Amino acid sequence: MHALVQRLIDASHAYPAEDGSGDVYFDVRSWPSYGELTRQSVDEMQDAPDADPRGKRDPRDFALWKGHKEGEPQTAAWSSPWGTGRPGWHLECSAMATKYLGDTFDIHGGGLDLRFPHHENELAQSAAAGDRFARFWLHNGMVTFEGQKMSSPWATPSPRRRCWIRRAPKRCATSWDRRTTAPSSTTAQARSRRPKRPWRGSRPSWPARGLRSCGARRAARRIRRGHG
Repeated sequence: MHALVQRLIDASHAYPAEDGSGDVYFDVRSWPSYGELTRQSVDEMQDAPDADPRGKRDPRDFALWKGHKEGEPQTAAWSSPWGTGRPGWHLECSAMATKYLGDTFDIHGGGLDLRFPHHENELAQSAAAGDRFARFWLHNGMVTFEGQKMSSPWATPSPRRRCWIRRAPKRCATSWDRRTTAPSSTTAQARSRRPKRPWRGSRPSWPARGLRSCGARRAARRIRRGHG
C-alpha cells in the first residue's frame, strides 16, 4: 500500500496534506478520466466526506492514507513515510487486488451502492498508478428484506433462519412428501395403519441430505427415526 501511494505521488496524482495531519490525498483534477466508470463529471460530484477538507486542494479529493488522530485506537495505526496512520478504504482494495490478481484481471464486481465512490476511486487510483486493473465491471442490485437493504450491519441481529421460515414453502409438491408428512404426534394405532416404507432398513433413494425446505427436512428426519 505504501508503494502504491508513493507511485501516485511520484506521478503527481497524489499529495501529502499541507496541514500537517499526515493525510495523503488523490488529486482528482490530475486524472482526466476520473468519473468515467459512473459517467460523471468532477464538477457535478459531491465533496468527499472521508476527511477534513482543510488539507485538500479540492473538496472532492479522497484519502489514500489517513494520519492518526487523537482519540483513535492505537491498534488501528501503522507507521508510514507520511507518519503514523491507516490506509484509506479504496487504497486497501486496489493494493489487494493487484497483489493477488496482477495489474490486469478480468472481472471486478459488487453491489450498485459501491459504484460511487468506492469503485470509481479504485479505478482512478489504480489506473493513475499505471495498472490496467479490471477489464469488466459487474454490479448487482440490492437484496431487500421487509423493505430494507440487507447488509452486514442490518443482517447481524436477524438470523438466516428467520428469513427462511417466513419465505419457505408450506409443503413440498413431491410424491414422497405426501407419503411422509404425517404429524409427529400420531398414535401407535394410527401408525400401524400407514403403509410401510419400501426402503425400510436402508437410506431413501432421494437425496435427503440435499433437501432445502423446512418441511422436507422434517420429513427426512421422521423417516430416519422410523416414523414414516
